[in-house]
Parts: sequence; structure tokens; C-alpha cells
Amino acid sequence: MDVSGLLPKIIVLLVISLGIQALIRTIRQQRQRRHRVLLDAAREDLNRHFYSRAIQQYSVLIKQHPQDPILYVERSLAYIESNHREKALADLSKVNLSKVQDAGVRGLAGILYLRLGEYEQAEQATRLAIRLNPDAPEVRQALSEIYMRQRKWAEAAQVLLGLANDHPTQHHYWNQLGVAYYLSEQYPEALDAFNQALGECQDAEEKSTILSNRAQALLYMGRSFEALDSAVWALQHDDNNPQAYWYRGIVRMELGETEKAFLDFERAMVLHEEDPWYLNYSDN
Repeated sequence: MDVSGLLPKIIVLLVISLGIQALIRTIRQQRQRRHRVLLDAAREDLNRHFYSRAIQQYSVLIKQHPQDPILYVERSLAYIESNHREKALADLSKVNLSKVQDAGVRGLAGILYLRLGEYEQAEQATRLAIRLNPDAPEVRQALSEIYMRQRKWAEAAQVLLGLANDHPTQHHYWNQLGVAYYLSEQYPEALDAFNQALGECQDAEEKSTILSNRAQALLYMGRSFEALDSAVWALQHDDNNPQAYWYRGIVRMELGETEKAFLDFERAMVLHEEDPWYLNYSDN
């Protein structure tokens, strides 16, 4: 059988096949580029607080890629920022985090559940994130915040102690650890943690917060004069610190300096009307 006449046809078919494959690759690459451009635009709108536009762009992306979990999680964030709680929860509920192999997605979902007040789901998502990347400080910190909001002080202290030991120069871990110890009524341990935080902190305002936290721990240990010194020191770093005024007022009351104490209490309430004696741990 003479197959020589078939050779040109085979070559033509091969060229056509290769051309089709190249065309398919090009189309896929173009789709991926369009997806990336639209995703970057949605994230940019989210970062710039253009939440309605971000939601619209995420919705388009979800129609194109309905199985991509990060799209639902990030759109949930846009819904939260837009005060659409139920829609945010609906998006999060569509994500099966146990099948998501990205610690960042799991961790973000945990933070969003936390913001929505869904503490059990937040803890579950964060624990799933830890399974993928147990050493990630952001994930461990999220877990400690969940424990703090659940008033599980001892569990929070255990997580924060690990963070502080792993990152000893990060003063905010020591400060948060001190707060967790304080709330667990472990005042000497709280004092040690606050002292460690002071040694690492360089920012005046944050140092003032640590010092006011330290003053409260000293008060509960019956070391009033040291508490007074700590409160005064806190005010030297930030004279708008309501906690420092409050704790200084308490010591002045103990010393019989009633008029000065009331002035401190009044100043604290002016600076922080909602809760002037609140021990601030969430922002530092």
C-alpha cells in the first residue's frame, strides 16, 4: 500500500492539531489574565473602601469561578464592611474550609467569623488554618483573640506565651500575654509580661498603654506606690491616656487625696466616656 500520499495530509492534520492546542492555551491564558485583572481590581476597591463596586466585581468572578473559595471569603469581607451581616455569613457558609488547602483563606475566614460574633466557627476556622501552618504568628494571634473574646483567659495566655517566646522582640505579644495573665488573676506573671513588653517597646503611645496595664496589675498586688509611679510614667508618654488617669485616681483615693483623685477620674471619663477604666488589650 502506498502511504506516501497520506504523509502531507498527516502533516496538515498535525499542524492543525498543534494550532488548536496553541489556540486553547492562548484562550486559557487570556482568561487567566482577565481573571487576575478583575480580581486585582476587586481587591483594590476593597482596600480603598469602595465596597459596593468590589461586591459587584466579586460577584462577576464568582459566576465565572463558582468553586473558588477565596472569592466568597473576600466578598464576605466586603459585605461586613457594608454592614450586610447576613450576606457575609451566607458567603462564608458556602466555603467548606476543611477542603481548602490555603492557610491564608482559613485564617481570613476565622477572622471574619470573629468579627461577626460567630466564635465557634471562628475557632474552628482558625484551628483548621493552624493545621496547615501552625507556626504562622498571624493565625496563632487570631486564635488568642478568639479565646480572649470567649473569656478563655488561660487558653489565650498559653497561645500568647508561645508567640512571645518565639518572637521575644515583639512587644505587643508580651502586652497581650500580660493582659491574659491579669484576667486569669495571675498578677505576678502579668507584671513580668508587662515589664518584658516595656523593654521591647519604642513607641511612646503604646508604651503608655503598657504602663497603664502594668499599673492595674500592681494595684491588684497591693503595690500602690509602684502603681502610682507606673501611671505617672504612662502619662509622661501620653497625657491623653484615660486608663492612666483612672489608676492614678485610685491610688490618690487610697492616699486620701480626694480632690486630686476626682480630677483624675473626671479627666479619664472625658477622654473615654464609654468605659474609662477599661483595660485596653485589643488594639496593642
